[in-house]
Parts: sequence; structure tokens; C-alpha cells
Amino acid sequence: MNDRDIDKVILSIEERFPDVKYGQLKVTHPSDDDGIWYFWIPGAERDEIHVENGFGQCPFLCETYRSSEQKITESIESTVELICQHLSTASNDNVPLAVCLVSGGMDSCVSAAIANRENALVAMLHISYGQITEERERLAFNYIAGFYNAFRVLDVSIEYLAKIGGSSLTDKAMAVTEADLGSKEIPTSYVPFRNANMLAIATSWAEVLGATIIYIGAVAEDSSGYPDCRPEFYAAFQQTINTGTKPDTHIEIRTPIIQLSKAEIVKKGIELNAPLHLTWSCYRSEDLACGTCDSCALRLRGFAQAGLTDPIAYKSL
Repeated sequence: MNDRDIDKVILSIEERFPDVKYGQLKVTHPSDDDGIWYFWIPGAERDEIHVENGFGQCPFLCETYRSSEQKITESIESTVELICQHLSTASNDNVPLAVCLVSGGMDSCVSAAIANRENALVAMLHISYGQITEERERLAFNYIAGFYNAFRVLDVSIEYLAKIGGSSLTDKAMAVTEADLGSKEIPTSYVPFRNANMLAIATSWAEVLGATIIYIGAVAEDSSGYPDCRPEFYAAFQQTINTGTKPDTHIEIRTPIIQLSKAEIVKKGIELNAPLHLTWSCYRSEDLACGTCDSCALRLRGFAQAGLTDPIAYKSL
């Protein structure tokens, strides 16, 4: 220990809370600890308190995930007292945590924006399944997770869906058809029961993390083509979660945009400052969006009906 105020704060906290854990959030320069330290109690890891300063000296800027309020402490004593007050009531229950499924597309991005607004912390889950644009979608996911500073990030693969086949998104022998937005038939891009597989993984992760909400960007406008985008599917899966998890587990599926049109989704994204420019929706291409697959066509129509220009680039319009 040296003579910095932050070291004296740490020593005092350890005397009053022997089990306390602490660490530096980041280090950017050898002579400056970047001023961000965090303290937490085991079993209440999410309910941290952050102490920010320049070179380990007062005054300190203190903030928590519990509240958006920031407090400035001018002395070692007032800093210790504020941290101790926080730690004495620390609990993960104080900090709501949600899991959000993020494909990298526009719908999941807007759902992530809503999750970020409604929860103190959001863990973001990306699931690839051997689809044609797997790498581009993963890149978009990473951009979105970075934009929202996701609390946790998990990227997993269920490529067995590609081995099962039955979809033009995963089977190279099947062509991704041109958009036909008036059709009521199930398109070739339907991946059989994909969303159930994804929700099962999201539920497993949510139960481990202690999250209480799962967000998924399903849209009923797509439900004529994709049966696992219907509201009744999510109501049924909710019962599966209720039945198949631990008695003290309470996880709610939220589909915040399920009743919105694509134009309304675009407008909601703009309202929430969602990074729509970072998203990727095309089923065919990983460099420039094709503009003619179902996903591109729905997206372009949504922007047009909203009176806005899609910020991503297309091969053809």
C-alpha cells in the first residue's frame, strides 16, 4: 500500500467487510490507474459500487448499477461511509438482469435497446446455426454488444441445425428465394423449430446467471411464414420454462416488438437511438446486402414506410 487515498479507502473497507472483493475496472496508463475501482460482496456480484478518481486521490465519483444517481465524496471518511452503506444492503435482487437474444439483425437490435432501457444489466446471447451469413451476423452482434456495454456476452453454435437441414439458410443445395412479401406460405428460409432451440439455451444461461427476463426480437408480421414467431408459441414456451426450471427460478419471456410492423420497429429504433447502422439482416450476402431476399425486402419496406433511409449498403435496390 502507498499513500493514495484509494488505498486508505480499501484498507478501511476491508476492516469493516472482511469478505469484500475489489478490483480495478481498467488500466490505461502506468502512472494513472484510470481511477475506476469496484467493490462487491460475494453472492451479490452484480450489486457493485464503483469509485472513480484521477490518481487515487479524493474527490471520488461514486455510482452503482442500482441507480443512475452519481455522488461525489470529498474525503476518505465520506467515501468509506458511502461504500459501507451500499455493501451492507448489497444483493443481486437490487440489480435486475436480463438475457437478450441478439442475432445481429434489426429486430434483435431494437429488442436489445428496449432491454437496455428496462434493466440495469443486460447479458447478450448470440447463437449461430450454420447459416450462410454466420460470420457477418456474429460481427454485427459483437458491434451491438459493444455499443451497449453488455454485462456478459455468450456466443454459441448449434450447427446441428445445419446438419438437420430443411432450410435454405443452412442447406447449400437449397436456394434462398426471392422475396414474396404477399405470400402466406412458409418460406424456404424457415429453420425448423430454431427459436425453440435458442430459447432453451437462453433459459439455461438465464437460470445460471440469475436473470429474470429473456428478450427475443420475434415479430408477428413474420408469423405467417415462421410458425415459431407467433405469440402463442412464446406463451407455450413460457409454460415450458415455468415447468422445467428450479422452483425458485422465475424467468419471463418478453417479446417487446412482436406486434409491431417493420416500419414501427424502425421508428422505435430511432426513438431509442439503437445502432441500426451496425445491424445485418441479409440472408444471402456478407459484404453488401442483396436487397431481394425476404429479410432485406421486409427491412427496406420498413424503412421506406417510416420515411427513412436504411443506413446499410445494398447491392441492388
